[in-house]
Amino acid sequence: MHISVKKCFEKTKIKTVTDKLTGEVLSEVEEYCGEYSRRKKVEPFFIAFNSSNEPLALLSRGDRRLFDKFCVIMAYESNELVLNTPIKNELCKELSMKSGSFSNSICRMVKGNYLIRKSTGHLYVNPNLVYRGALNTLKEVRKEVLNSSAS
Repeated sequence: MHISVKKCFEKTKIKTVTDKLTGEVLSEVEEYCGEYSRRKKVEPFFIAFNSSNEPLALLSRGDRRLFDKFCVIMAYESNELVLNTPIKNELCKELSMKSGSFSNSICRMVKGNYLIRKSTGHLYVNPNLVYRGALNTLKEVRKEVLNSSAS
């Protein structure tokens, strides 16, 4: 999916005029605004079921901020989260969280079935709540993620 993005920029043009009789330098400043547009690729990100948003309202404010960040960084068409140490530290810094609070928040989200743990450091955002990708792959991802959590 592509969208057109129009951006406006300001540019200042300085025109210098010199009086030949007196040698006085006169300058004139002209400001104008230009526009350009370009096509930008947008990756679809959507809630899988609008009726299932109620569980997201049950998250605490801090957990919801972290969950929303996970929805942005999760892998396209797989909902996978890879949380290695550098990524974890970056998220903690960005959200002003301590490492222990971050870990506790993840544990609460796993217990609440917002996240599905595959192995240490590899999590999935529950595709029954949120999915990032094309709709034609949603069913397959749900089957794969929910079956991997059962094992």
